[in-house]
Amino acid sequence: MNKIPNYIFNYILETILKYKYYSAKNLKNLNSKDYHNGRNLETINYSLVSKKWGEIISSLLNKYFSLKNNEVLSYFLLNSNYNKNCYIVNNCTTATTKNNCNNNFKLIKEYPLTIFNSIEKYKHFLINSSNIQCKRVVNLNEFEIDDLKDFLKENNTNYINNVEFNIRISIDEFKGEKLKFVKEFNCDINIELNGALYDQVFNNGILITKPALKKYLKLKPKKIHLKPNDKYCQDSYIHMNYTPLFENNSTVEEIHVSYTDHVDPCSIAKINNKVTKLKKLSCSFLFHDILKGLNKQNQDSSNVTNSNSNIECLKNECDCDYGGLRIENSIQHDWEAMIYTLKTNSTIKDLSLKNFCHKNNCYENLDTSKLTKGLKEVFTSPLSSIETLELQTIDFMDSVLLSALQENQTIKNLILMNINEALIFKKVLPVNRIIRNVYLNCINSMDDLLSLLLNSQELNLYSISVKFKRFEDNDIIKFKTNYKNYNNNIKEFNFYSSNNRKFKTILYNS
Repeated sequence: MNKIPNYIFNYILETILKYKYYSAKNLKNLNSKDYHNGRNLETINYSLVSKKWGEIISSLLNKYFSLKNNEVLSYFLLNSNYNKNCYIVNNCTTATTKNNCNNNFKLIKEYPLTIFNSIEKYKHFLINSSNIQCKRVVNLNEFEIDDLKDFLKENNTNYINNVEFNIRISIDEFKGEKLKFVKEFNCDINIELNGALYDQVFNNGILITKPALKKYLKLKPKKIHLKPNDKYCQDSYIHMNYTPLFENNSTVEEIHVSYTDHVDPCSIAKINNKVTKLKKLSCSFLFHDILKGLNKQNQDSSNVTNSNSNIECLKNECDCDYGGLRIENSIQHDWEAMIYTLKTNSTIKDLSLKNFCHKNNCYENLDTSKLTKGLKEVFTSPLSSIETLELQTIDFMDSVLLSALQENQTIKNLILMNINEALIFKKVLPVNRIIRNVYLNCINSMDDLLSLLLNSQELNLYSISVKFKRFEDNDIIKFKTNYKNYNNNIKEFNFYSSNNRKFKTILYNS
C-alpha cells in the first residue's frame, strides 16, 4: 500500500475547513450556537485521526482562524462599564475575558474567568471548588467594604492571590473611613469612583470644599476609573484636580477618566517616569483651549470658573457649563511639561486622547502646529512604547500630526472615532507599515467602508474593525462580493452593530 503524501492530506483538510467555516452557503448559520459547536467538534475529530493530522489542523487554524486583534476588539464589543474586559453569564457567576474571545478557534480552551458579585458568593466558591488557581474577579460596592475587610482578615494568601477586587464607589453615599484597612493586605484592588471627588466639611460654621481624591488612593488600586460628573450631576459640573493620580504614584497601572471631565496638562506632567507603572491612560483634554492659549488667546486668568472647587480655571470657551483649564504656570509651560513627560515615558502601552468639546468648530485661523508639534514629539520619541493609540474627535489633524503617525515605529493598533478617517487611510496607512489593526467608530454604512477602501491603495493592515449602528447579513454578502475587486491584502474584517448586537468576522488568506 502506497503512503499518501502529507500535502494531499493538507489540501483535503484545508478544503474541508474553508468550506465548513467560510463558504457563502454557511454564512446564514454564523449566529447559530449549535452550528458553531458542530463544526468545531468535527474539526476536533479530524485532529484526533493521527498526530500528523493534528499538526495539519493546528497549522490551518493558525493560518486562517486566529483573531489576533481580539484584545482591542473589546472596545467595540463590550460596554464602557468597569468590567469592560469581560462579560457575565449564568447569573453573574462565570465570565469570559477578552483573552478568551478567540476560544471558538481553539481546540484547547482557556479556563474562563470567574466573576462574583458579592463576597458571600466568592466564599461559597472557595468552599465548593478545588480550582482556586483560576483567575477570579469579585465585584463590590461601597457598602460591602466591611465584608471585604472581614474576609481578608480571615483568609490566607491562597485566597487572595490570582483575584481582583473591583470596588464601585458612589461618592455621595460614601464617607471614606473604611479605606484605611486595605494598607494591611497585599491584594489587587481596582476602583470605580462615581461623583464629584470633593468632601464638604464645616469649619467654624463655614462650609468648606476639599479635594478627596487622595483618600481613595489609599486603596493603592491597580486600575482606577473615574466618572466625576455622572448623570446625577448635570446641574453641578465641577472640574477636578487629578494631580494626585499621577504625582509619584507607583501602584496604578490603568487610569480612565470618563468623558464627563477633562484632565489638565499640568497634572499629566506630574507623572514620575522613574517610579510609574502606568500602562494605560485614557482621558480627555481641552485641546481647543490649549490651542488658543498656545496662539496667545484665552489667557485671561482673572476669568475664574468653578470657584467652589478651590481651583482657578480659565473660562471653558467650548462649553461654559463645564470647568475650564487649570493653569499651574502658563498654558505653554504646562503643555510643554506634559509633552516632555510623555515623550520620556516608556511604560504606557495604551494611550487614548480625546478632545473635550461639546460644540465643535469653535476655533478658526489658528496655527494648529503649535499643538501638534508636541504630539509629534510624543509619537516619534525613541523612548515611547505606545502600542495602542485612540484618537477621538481630533478635528485639528494637520500635516504635522499626519507625519507623526507616518513616522511612528511602535503603534500597532489605531482606534479612530469622530475623525477624518479618509485622511488617515490616504496619508498614513499606506506609509506606516507598523500599524496592523485599525478600529473605526465613525462609518455609517458598508458602502462608506467600500468607498474608503477604494480610495486607499496598498494597505498593509492585518485587520479593520468597524462599529456600525446596524447591519444585516445581506450587507455582509454584498461587502464580500465587492471587496474582491479591491487591491488590498487585508486579512480580517470585524463588523459590530450597536443596535441589533451583531458581530461578524470575515477572514482572507490573500
